[in-house]
Amino acid sequence: MRREISLYSRFFPVIKKFWDIGETPYDALITPGGRYYLNGFLNSNWVGLLDTWEMSEVKKITTIKIRENGEAQGETVPLWKIPHLKGWSIARDLAVLPAIKREVALVYNTKDWGLVKEVSLIGTALYAVSSPDGRYVWVDLVGKNGDTIQVIDLKNLEVVKTFTPGKGATHPQFTPKGDAVYISLMDEDKVVVYNPTTFEKITEFPAKRPSGIFSTERAHKFGM
Repeated sequence: MRREISLYSRFFPVIKKFWDIGETPYDALITPGGRYYLNGFLNSNWVGLLDTWEMSEVKKITTIKIRENGEAQGETVPLWKIPHLKGWSIARDLAVLPAIKREVALVYNTKDWGLVKEVSLIGTALYAVSSPDGRYVWVDLVGKNGDTIQVIDLKNLEVVKTFTPGKGATHPQFTPKGDAVYISLMDEDKVVVYNPTTFEKITEFPAKRPSGIFSTERAHKFGM
């Protein structure tokens, strides 16, 4: 079976296709500068990386650590949900990706795309969302501890805050200047708003089964 990444539109004709890049692609993003295109796969232990300036190949960036015996390091967990619409973050020279079948967040150096660290979490990450200043990444969890948000400090690559907004907490989204974070509580039919510095709740408002929260500023950025 041949697998490919391509985009077709009569306004944007296909100029090149890349085959056999991985099994079951599910999400992708373009880095903030617009140069690199990354694609995730449900059934391959790597991320596809395409340099859009060179357009020569899709490199495989590993998503697992391999023991000396050749086996993957770290336990796998069920696939609870599939992230989409840019569930990954690029902050300064770091990329943070959820490992959707393990309880870790993967941190890469975007200069060489080497795996820097696996940050341990208390559940399976769905979305990793960076603050506008690139200092913190907020991660929601699915399955076990699905009512919890964890905050990773990108200075020391450690979880510095774990708190429980409510049932079905998902899709943290910063305001453009980072003065507030909106979080959907899907199972409580409301959206809550937090102060990202004090972690105190600012306000909340009702919403029927809320899911994705997308600030309008995203329309003016590379990424999706």
